[in-house]
Amino acid sequence: MLGDALVICLTVILTRVGWVFPATYLPHVLSPRLRQADPYPGWRNVLLIAWAGLRGGLSLAAAFALPFTIAIGRCFPSGTESSF
Repeated sequence: MLGDALVICLTVILTRVGWVFPATYLPHVLSPRLRQADPYPGWRNVLLIAWAGLRGGLSLAAAFALPFTIAIGRCFPSGTESSF
């Protein structure tokens, strides 16, 4: 289970970093007017934005990594069951 969570977290991190860089620089490449009006941001700033946006993504990846059942076949306890 830990291995699955690690793979999911790494996938989320790499996907986030992988799309933030093109989304930042591609408009500058395609638009001469944007290049003149707005300078290229530094790679460190883009990396900071990519990393800062992961706060909710890692929590979501961890939640998706939880199993549906435990080893004996019962449903994974969610904490919402009533004790009445």
